[in-house]
Amino acid sequence: MKLRTEVSLLLEGHEMEHRKAVRHQCFVPVEANTQSSFNGLCTFDIGKGGLGLVSSKKVPVHKQIAVEVDLTADGDPALVMGEVRWVRRNYETGTYRLGVKFIKVLSSGSRGKLNTFFGESHD
Repeated sequence: MKLRTEVSLLLEGHEMEHRKAVRHQCFVPVEANTQSSFNGLCTFDIGKGGLGLVSSKKVPVHKQIAVEVDLTADGDPALVMGEVRWVRRNYETGTYRLGVKFIKVLSSGSRGKLNTFFGESHD
């Protein structure tokens, strides 16, 4: 699978980026509407402030996406609005790495769920 190759290459050359919150590696396929520019994505990492994605398609910077993050065993997700802040192409694999920042909480209790899961000390 092309995205798995991309994730492996990203791990080999992973550089620390400038961000306020710690990100945790997380390799999960993303479910999206088949007509969406976010269809066919895979997460790379996630943190309280955002997530990294790998895509086979170029996604525009500043594109917004509603994100449902299932962090608990009870299946009660955190709902947030994210915005693509940067896009980098991997010429070796033909895929793109996206940085998405969470910009707005969409449901009651979602900020608390993120704080609880990732720890209150990270901003």
